[in-house]
Amino acid sequence: MVEGIYRVIGLEREKERQQAFFKQAYAKRFTLYAAIDAKCAQGLIQDTFNFTQAQARYDRQLTLGEAACTMSHQAVWRELASHPTATYAVICEDDAFFSSDMAVLEALLPEFFGSTKKKDIGILIFGESNTHSFNGVLKYKLGFPMQWNPLTKKGLSNTVYKIGRLSTNYLCGTVGYVISKDWAKVLCDIEPSWLADDFQVIKEAGEAKCHRTLDVFHIRPRLVIENAVCKSGLELERRQEQIKGWGPRKHSWGSVIYIAMKSISLYWWRRYTSSK
Repeated sequence: MVEGIYRVIGLEREKERQQAFFKQAYAKRFTLYAAIDAKCAQGLIQDTFNFTQAQARYDRQLTLGEAACTMSHQAVWRELASHPTATYAVICEDDAFFSSDMAVLEALLPEFFGSTKKKDIGILIFGESNTHSFNGVLKYKLGFPMQWNPLTKKGLSNTVYKIGRLSTNYLCGTVGYVISKDWAKVLCDIEPSWLADDFQVIKEAGEAKCHRTLDVFHIRPRLVIENAVCKSGLELERRQEQIKGWGPRKHSWGSVIYIAMKSISLYWWRRYTSSK
């Protein structure tokens, strides 16, 4: 039997957000994991998070709240790594709003994270932030296309879900994803210096440590989006930083179009070289 842990990350003082979260039927299987509070743990954050490396990566100073968010997710990975029986963790944030097709995710868990798993997947992202639709944001779908011939699953709503790798990973939020125990063990002790949802940097850090490929898969359309009524203070903080400018990682239409053209060119180059 495949076993996992289900954790929703949230600040203990955000009672209204958690009440809204736990009113949802699918949320009943989750346990609250108290997030590190930047207002109360400044010393811990300063001692643990590598702000210098993060500033070099993002061309700006990350806030204490952003660092605390990354550290909170890493703490759940650490819990999974030491769990005696769980093989994966389903992780959400407390502003998660679930679709009616969560059975799609449950069907994928034994296939991807069980003892007889078909694919060596480290992270499966099923949620997206900053969107009002489970279909996600158009520019991200264009700029970060999914692999050819992805796995498909049909939901109760007859929606066809595609599961596969993207050309590269983007900042899609941490509102909903799954991580395997194998990769939680690798990632939980790396010094954090990334945004919580920078899965491309997380992938590269894990691969550099253990010298094997960390597969990051996505589900489209998404199964979780942010609850529009329960906006977090951290999300408002992030958006203020986006307005100031995020350097090369700011996902403007221009940068997304550039990434899309680069991804398509790389795909056809690989096909050409593999056929020779």
